[in-house]
Amino acid sequence: MDDPGIKSGYPLARKYFGRLVDYVMLTRPFTILPAFIAGCFGVMIQLAWDGTADRILTEWATIVYVGITLMLGQAVGQIFNNAADVGPDKMSKPYRPVANGRVSVNEAMGLGLALTLIAVGRALTLGAMFGAIVSVILFMAIFYNLEPIRAKRWFPWNLMWMATSRGVLPFLATWSLFGDIADPLPWILGTFTTLWVINWQAAKDFPDVEADRAYQIKTLPVKYGAKRAARYMVYLSPIPFAFLWVMYELELVQVTFLLLFLLVPVAVLNCIGMFRTTKYLENNITWAGMYIGLAMIYILAIIAISLG
Repeated sequence: MDDPGIKSGYPLARKYFGRLVDYVMLTRPFTILPAFIAGCFGVMIQLAWDGTADRILTEWATIVYVGITLMLGQAVGQIFNNAADVGPDKMSKPYRPVANGRVSVNEAMGLGLALTLIAVGRALTLGAMFGAIVSVILFMAIFYNLEPIRAKRWFPWNLMWMATSRGVLPFLATWSLFGDIADPLPWILGTFTTLWVINWQAAKDFPDVEADRAYQIKTLPVKYGAKRAARYMVYLSPIPFAFLWVMYELELVQVTFLLLFLLVPVAVLNCIGMFRTTKYLENNITWAGMYIGLAMIYILAIIAISLG
């Protein structure tokens, strides 16, 4: 039986949906679901924190629109990554739609631009501050990949760049819809999330060391070698939890937010999964664990507020 996974281009899905599968592959669907969860749950966290959880039902349409907007922002970054990394992808990920020629660079760039305009337009209709922060997120998603900035080339700024755009900024964006971003909670949760991403973001680079080195892209495993980089990630893995404990000791978060320590098993899995892959995932187990953890942060945060 043919391999049904991403590395074979999802042949079963292609049988029924044809080239649409290639365009969907550009967005890397596994990575956009956590962004949708972040958008929806981010708004709900703010409403619950302000004691207006009853508005979740009345504002359900806005909540869904916010989730879709952040999901589009994540998709934009992935599409431009496909378009900008044709050379490296031909070496390490030749199954990707642009690298194997099923989608042209111009097609990918056009789709990325179209989704950018849709995301910015939708964000601005929801709120000026929300639109402004989403625009920053999109800027970072695009120019992580594209010249003249191409932030992904420069270590360690590439880790910080992505961690900021996936960590603190989505919390501030979702909080801005109905709340005041001067409130410390979105900054605390956003910092925890930023530290989580900094810790595990480099996992995606382990399969790409030779290609990245050939195209002068400096990543953690390129700089230190894969085994040494993996050790550094293991050593740094307690930092998000240490930060959270300090916030609790300073009485800046209530005790129920220690529910985020339920992410410890995911961190342990990440520590042992950096060199383990499956045919259903594009990268290693740790890469998947990072995204699973991102979604769990939002879900656990609203549970913590509900229990507080």
